[in-house]
Amino acid sequence: MADRRNLPLAPEAIDVLTVHEYTEREYSSIGGRMFEGTPREIVMQETVMSRHGVDRVLEFAFEQAMRQPRRKLTSATKSDNHFDAYRYAEASTKQPLAA
Repeated sequence: MADRRNLPLAPEAIDVLTVHEYTEREYSSIGGRMFEGTPREIVMQETVMSRHGVDRVLEFAFEQAMRQPRRKLTSATKSDNHFDAYRYAEASTKQPLAA
């Protein structure tokens, strides 16, 4: 990691907490194989996201960020392969959390 001048940060200056959700998205176990072992074999994998699941992760991440000295939350997603699902999650980070 580097500062704004592209100089390496000292290890004690790095304060990162990664929050990853493992019950929805690719981990929902929806999908399967057809024609397995044949030239027609196909594999399907679905991504499922719910408002409840997205809000649960955002709320946890927000609470953790507010406990840190900088009190900053940054959201990062890999949205190039599941356009609708990840755009949904990214849009959720810009909305206030439900009470």
